[in-house]
Amino acid sequence: MIKKVSKQPLLLLGAGFILLMLAGSFVHMIFFDSYVLKTPFLYDENTKLIGPPFAPFEHSILGTDMNGNHLFHYILQGAKFTIIGSLSIAFISFSLAFLIGIPLGFRYKGRFKIVENTISVLYFIPASLIAYNFLKPLLWEPISGFPTDLAFRLVVEAIVISILLAPPAIILIANETSVILKKEYVTSSKVLGGRPYHIYRHHLIPHIKGSLVTLFTRQTIQSLLVMIHLGVFELFFGGTKVGYGLGAGPPPPLPLNGHLL
Repeated sequence: MIKKVSKQPLLLLGAGFILLMLAGSFVHMIFFDSYVLKTPFLYDENTKLIGPPFAPFEHSILGTDMNGNHLFHYILQGAKFTIIGSLSIAFISFSLAFLIGIPLGFRYKGRFKIVENTISVLYFIPASLIAYNFLKPLLWEPISGFPTDLAFRLVVEAIVISILLAPPAIILIANETSVILKKEYVTSSKVLGGRPYHIYRHHLIPHIKGSLVTLFTRQTIQSLLVMIHLGVFELFFGGTKVGYGLGAGPPPPLPLNGHLL
């Protein structure tokens, strides 16, 4: 497995970038208290407003938002939560798919074809759209403040996205399991008295473990995509801090730790 991974430089490059972002985010939290620097409003000699926002490399490597907050520090502040959150969502959805898909594949008969056809609808309905409708009442801060705590919102968001991502993975595992169980060496094992656990351990898992790794990677990417799509609609991981006063500006992500400077 390690030799196969070493022969995929793009995979190593992507994994290295994620680890670098994760390490940088934790360094930013431990040594800089997750502070987000802020460039104040600047005016020229004619008292004309120059900014913010500022372009990349002007006052920060990635520029600033409308309030002058440095986007690079924003990314460092939230990267650990986004990466760990997406991995957690991928793990939950993968576990659901594995625990349901394997038994479904062993009992793959006509009546389970109905289950497959029903779940296949999710292939054509974007998970991000469903997640948006379910999560907006939870993540969008009302004028009176959040009625729930941060831990509750994080857990519910992870569970909702995991459930939405699980059904296609369940069908994938069930179909692959069903195909392998129809192989001649598996049917021969059944004839010789092989029990389901024996077939699962000695015939199924050795043949689908590579596919399972690929599936977990795909679930991680899909969870990131859903979180990105929610971010486009200003639903951020853990909640969106909404200002209702005059001149409040666009709603920023809810600070999960640290302070804005």
